[in-house]
Amino acid sequence: MAASLISTFNKSTDITDLTAVKDVAGVVTWSVTTTIGAGEPTITKGTSNSVEAIKFGNSKSAYYKPVVFSTNYFKDVHVTKVVINLVNNGAKEGTFTAKQGSVTIGSESKNFGNTAWVPLTATGTEGQGGTLELTYSVDQAFYISSIEVTYIGTEPNISASVESINFGEKNVYYAAQRTGTITFEVTSENLSSDIDVALSDDNYFSVDMSTITANQSTPEVVTVGFAISNAGSYAANLTLSSGTTSLVIPISLEAVDIEPTTYNKVTDASVLKAGDKLILVDEGNTVVATPMGSNTYFKLAQITDYDFTAGTVNISNEGAVVLTLGGTASAWTLTSEEGQLTAKESGKFTKDGEGTWTIAIEEGNAVIASGDLKIQHNVGSARISCYTNQTPIQLYRVPGTATGVENIEADTKTVKFFENGQLFIIRDGKTYNVQGQQVR
Repeated sequence: MAASLISTFNKSTDITDLTAVKDVAGVVTWSVTTTIGAGEPTITKGTSNSVEAIKFGNSKSAYYKPVVFSTNYFKDVHVTKVVINLVNNGAKEGTFTAKQGSVTIGSESKNFGNTAWVPLTATGTEGQGGTLELTYSVDQAFYISSIEVTYIGTEPNISASVESINFGEKNVYYAAQRTGTITFEVTSENLSSDIDVALSDDNYFSVDMSTITANQSTPEVVTVGFAISNAGSYAANLTLSSGTTSLVIPISLEAVDIEPTTYNKVTDASVLKAGDKLILVDEGNTVVATPMGSNTYFKLAQITDYDFTAGTVNISNEGAVVLTLGGTASAWTLTSEEGQLTAKESGKFTKDGEGTWTIAIEEGNAVIASGDLKIQHNVGSARISCYTNQTPIQLYRVPGTATGVENIEADTKTVKFFENGQLFIIRDGKTYNVQGQQVR
């Protein structure tokens, strides 16, 4: 690709810092080194043949020395051709040499007149890179109007591991869902300046950095967060930019007011039946058990909407762990989406599908026991697990859909029988317990 790096020299720009906009991306700065001999005037800017240019030296050729232009802008690409455009330079012969890194990639001596160019003849330098250095030597004053560079290599680029960020639907009723974060990675190459990071709306969204160092060998990890308190649709753009290269990442979030589920305190264990939905609460610390994840205990979340006097807790099911009651009063099962709860040892649950429990209510507290272990709150470790002497918890319930034997349809002949003191029903060759669950 070709890039005209300096279209015209700006007379208001200090000659020691020649700067022009590159048409692909960024800004190229040329460092100019001169060793003009004694008696020579300083470098001047002016117009020659109606073309704005920069004059180096004067007619006192005996004092003239070379002028060197250099830049690191092309250090990561392979330069294939350089053109230096001259204006009104007479008939004197001069030499123009181009070098990238330690390799001379072209040199030509001739009567330059108004245009000098170097067809680079080096081979096998693909991806060589390095500082580009141009040296111009001529035995008289000369004017330069522009420099052009042709190179091959990767375009300046900013990329991210995500095309967009969608936080999804969040329930603003439940406090734990009002904030959140997502991380992603940013990489870049061939940029001439660091990456600016900007959000179009920072009232609800945030980003953990304002600048990313360009052209890093490892990706930069960026964190975007949200903080909301009201229902509605939220959107913003995250823009990553360096020079004329940019990447826009849309951000979106939908916040809804989901009506909470009301759980009622269990004050009499005899009301429990298979199919009930249960949550584990510590009223004294206003916390509720949340899913275990990879742990062997329930984590905790603060309860924000409750009336312990009335025995109600309003909560979102996505925050609390909901246990479905199964089995019978002598051997209840407690099952969540993570599996069936089993007491393994003090401080540790498993989810292997084998555990059974008894449930009693003593002075308003739930005694949920499996052998000597009870489900209790370890306040010091901020967890609910199975212990023998920790803080008791309370059990809250939403009645389940299992109804009991009286609602088994009698469209065919049914047989009732007792076994080990329990009532069972046989219908159509299938056996049901008193809660209406098929047992065999």
